[in-house]
Amino acid sequence: MNDFLQNLRNAAKERRYDRRRQYPSQQTYRGVERRSNKDNRRRSNTQGQVEQLLEETLPALHTCIASLAEGQKSLIEVQERRAAAEERKAEALERIAAAIARDDIVPALDKISEATEPAVSMDRDEVLNIIRNMRNDGDSFGKIAAHLEDLNVPTFSGKGKWHAQTISKVCHKYDINPD
Repeated sequence: MNDFLQNLRNAAKERRYDRRRQYPSQQTYRGVERRSNKDNRRRSNTQGQVEQLLEETLPALHTCIASLAEGQKSLIEVQERRAAAEERKAEALERIAAAIARDDIVPALDKISEATEPAVSMDRDEVLNIIRNMRNDGDSFGKIAAHLEDLNVPTFSGKGKWHAQTISKVCHKYDINPD
């Protein structure tokens, strides 16, 4: 049994690749490697396949590169347009700042802010007396609301404006009826 196993091992060792051994494709003649005809055929087939692959892929590569170049051109155009828009925006802001800095515009802005502030500050009882007196004179809810708005009297909540419906609710809540 041992002989049988020994023979198997020796046969396996002989089949292994030996780096020191010269195979036919590696034999050299005067320093030039000799190849068999099989190797040359294999090499020429591979070279033909590479050439064929290049012929098939080069047009597709050319198309892809051309589309990338066009995309880059359009991106450059967009960036240039954006830069021009930013320049125009900066110029407009400079013009606005210069206009605000002039003396003739600043007083007009002060007038606007004064007009929005309430000119009259009344407490609730004074406003109710105005409403009661006007209702006794026979004025409508709309006329009372317009009069309070003309006087710049703030509403009870301090928000919004006087409306006919608001005057109507106030009259019902505080039991203000015309005599």
